Amino acid sequence: MLPDNDRIARGYVTPALLAPLLVWVLVVMGCSSEPDNTVANEAGAPSGDAAEAADATTSEDAAPNSDAAGDATSASDATSASDAADASAGCTKSADCPINQACNSATHKCTTACGFLSVCNGGCCAGGTCVAGSAANACGATGGLCAVCPVNQACDAVTHTCVTTACSPQNPCKSGCCSGGTCVTGTADNACGVGGGLCANCGLSSIGHACMSGGLCGCTNETECFTHNACSSTSHTCSGLCGGVNGGDCNGGCCSDSINGGFCSFGVGSTQCGTSGAQCDDCTAFSQQCVFGACQ
Repeated sequence: MLPDNDRIARGYVTPALLAPLLVWVLVVMGCSSEPDNTVANEAGAPSGDAAEAADATTSEDAAPNSDAAGDATSASDATSASDAADASAGCTKSADCPINQACNSATHKCTTACGFLSVCNGGCCAGGTCVAGSAANACGATGGLCAVCPVNQACDAVTHTCVTTACSPQNPCKSGCCSGGTCVTGTADNACGVGGGLCANCGLSSIGHACMSGGLCGCTNETECFTHNACSSTSHTCSGLCGGVNGGDCNGGCCSDSINGGFCSFGVGSTQCGTSGAQCDDCTAFSQQCVFGACQ
């Protein structure tokens, strides 16, 4: 066998010499296969000028179109100007005004003032002023002159017409009083009143069971008062006082002092005994007792 040097000289390659050679080749090939970052950057990434151009384009796309915004603003301003022009133009008819206002034919302005040539928008015109038109003395819905309801009638709040069966605390009658939703004269003891408000039932009144002049409950004698009350001859009202300046007998029982004025008693006591409503008897003065309203 030839020495290694002779083998090399003669062109022989042994496995021992081939292994290092292969390692060296692989190392060289590995280095040459790495990508050239410089070339890649030059090929794939945009240059500084190109990047700036791309950024500008992106910003332009993202930002709102200034022309479109300007057009929208102009359209809004035009609409506002149109509305202002319409408002300044004023009204031409009552329907252009709010409810219960009229259009002034001279100034073309809406106002509560009304008249023959300036009807109200709803309600009616009372004394030169637009009103709701639901009162008995100012009833109507067409915007013209209000109607005054006849005696014992009310203005219907829905139809704005005068009727006898539509009264309430909110819609009083023209006169008399309102009894169960119906306007009445207001002179009955069980339906007494004036001014169109709710009627009073004097039968339940402590000051008297009679309907007096003026639409007030009162009395003319003790029988128109509750038991053990007297009717004052001056005020024509009932109370527990009797005799003297009050000038009345009691309705049942007796009066403790009918001469100087006293109070109504049940009339069952020994010193205040009686049922006639007049002066009480003192049974003790006769050595008697009061039995069922009489001295015995």
